[in-house]
Amino acid sequence: MVKSFVSETGIANMALSHVGARSDIESLDEDSAEAIQCNLWYNYARQGVLEAYNWKFARKRITLALHGDTISTTEGDPLTGVWGFRYQYPDDCLVARKIQNPFSPPADAIPYEVETSLTGEELSILTNKEDAVLVYTFDQTSTPLFSRLFVLAFSRLLASHIAFSLTSKTAIATDQFNFYQGLVTGASASDGNEQVSPPPRDAAAIRARTATGGVGVGGDPTDTLADASN
Repeated sequence: MVKSFVSETGIANMALSHVGARSDIESLDEDSAEAIQCNLWYNYARQGVLEAYNWKFARKRITLALHGDTISTTEGDPLTGVWGFRYQYPDDCLVARKIQNPFSPPADAIPYEVETSLTGEELSILTNKEDAVLVYTFDQTSTPLFSRLFVLAFSRLLASHIAFSLTSKTAIATDQFNFYQGLVTGASASDGNEQVSPPPRDAAAIRARTATGGVGVGGDPTDTLADASN
């Protein structure tokens, strides 16, 4: 992944160029219409792009801490028999991507669910996995770590938010959002250049045949041939 080494102001100026603004800014905090709009939408757009894809530069995995709202084993608890553990939602988490399975692949993905705590004032993570490890996208703010593709997508989404206020043209806002969507759609192909994924898991039917000694990964094809000859 090639890093962008662009500043917050640089990203804002890219967005301004996308909408055809007449002037650049020197700081997000300056008193100009362009800076005011960029500053208003900067973090909102940044978090939106981070949420849209599982970017490598914004990925973490941590062992979750148990939540204070424990799940009772009594019948009066509505979660009894549904989920075994409630964990704290990480403070810097934007999107929970998965609960890490230590046996994956080829083991199945671990089910989980995000919902509020009993007070309804914070998020929590429900799962049946003990000592669960969460893989998630965190609220990355360090621009030197942003990939070039992310910067392009970010500048386009930011442009879509500031376009109408600076140009009074909804068509520009729509065009910029469409550019953004196209860039995010292509992120998986670009991001995949820096990883070697495990082979896809066998279909359920093949796994079932393997478990009973039939042909499949780990099975002996001669068993089936012998059966056929009888």
